[in-house]
Amino acid sequence: AVGTNPRGVAFDSVTNSVWVTNNGSNTVSKVNINTGTKVDYATGTGPRGVAFDPVTNSVWVANYGSATVSKVNINTGTKVDYATGANPFGVAFDPVTNSVWVANNGSNTVSKVDINTGTKVDYAVGLGPEGVAFDPATNSVWVTNWTSNTVSKVNINTGTKVDYATGAGPDGVAFDSVTNSVWVANYGSNTVSKIPVDRFTYATGAGPRDVAFDSVTNSVWVANYDASTVSKVNINTGTKVDYATGASPDGVAFESVTNSVWVANN
Repeated sequence: AVGTNPRGVAFDSVTNSVWVTNNGSNTVSKVNINTGTKVDYATGTGPRGVAFDPVTNSVWVANYGSATVSKVNINTGTKVDYATGANPFGVAFDPVTNSVWVANNGSNTVSKVDINTGTKVDYAVGLGPEGVAFDPATNSVWVTNWTSNTVSKVNINTGTKVDYATGAGPDGVAFDSVTNSVWVANYGSNTVSKIPVDRFTYATGAGPRDVAFDSVTNSVWVANYDASTVSKVNINTGTKVDYATGASPDGVAFESVTNSVWVANN
């Protein structure tokens, strides 16, 4: 059990916990990966995306209703809020520039936020940005644009961008370090797109919302919101196996200690 309407999930390898944002409770739950025991901490309003930052031992939570990102200490739960753009949705940690990147759904921008000072720089992306992922191969972040049906590749140093077509309603995005690709969950197409190595599209379940890379089985896992399943998709062949989850799975994260994926059931 977590809070009301869980949305995002991230793995914290320092305390061996997963962190789940509770959109309806305005909290984030810290869940022990072995026992399932949890502690809840306050966030801003309508938390959605969450990312782990091992440099400052924090998780960063995008607060959709507050136009802020909360930096939450993984040991104490104390938090500091920083301004973002309007309706922040997804968040990703970038260890190269020691920043978090926040996709601002209402501003059509991505904010680069310094993890130590909270200072930010905004860059334009497509329309209705939602998900964001860091790509260490090209030193970029990839931002899914729900309304544009594209994903923007944004250089982490200059902010320059290149857009690529996806399926309809792209939402979650994950980087795959084996094939050096990004995988985009297309909610409106019931597919996941592999970009840019081969630009393949593979079937998932109904209403895919989020995606996570699993380096142990060389798969991506896709949370299918409308099917109440998670699809395990082979990164080389696109073959898939579906597993039951709870109702309306939204966020998904890979956890390398117990070799599991964790799915937030909204």
